[in-house]
Amino acid sequence: MNSSTIKVETTSRADAKLKGLSSPLAVEMEVYFSCLIRLRVHFPETLKKEYIPVGSDNSKLNLYFNPVMTTHCNISEIRGREPDTEYFPIHKPEKFIPKWLKVDFKNNQWQGKFGY
Repeated sequence: MNSSTIKVETTSRADAKLKGLSSPLAVEMEVYFSCLIRLRVHFPETLKKEYIPVGSDNSKLNLYFNPVMTTHCNISEIRGREPDTEYFPIHKPEKFIPKWLKVDFKNNQWQGKFGY
C-alpha cells in the first residue's frame, strides 16, 4: 500500500486537531472477513512499522491497512464481544486496498470511514 492509492479527506475539525498533535495519528483501516464483511476504522495509540505517512514529510496522519478474519464463524457465540481474529493474507492486495478514507474529529473523538 502507498498513500497515493488512497484519497484521504479530513474535515476542518480533524485538520485543526491534527495540527495540535505532537506525534502522528495512527489510522488503521480494518477489513474483517468472517460470516460477513465489515469495514472499520481504528485509531490505535501506537504506530506500527507498517504505517504509511500521508502527505508531506511532516505528516500528522499515518495509514495502515489490516485485513483480518475470525478464527471461526459462529454468530451466536460472538454477540456482545469481539471475536478472536488473525491476520488474513491477501494474495492480490491491490484489489482490496481502499480507494478513499474520510477522517473527522467529532464529539471529542476520532471518527473515520473508508470505501471502494
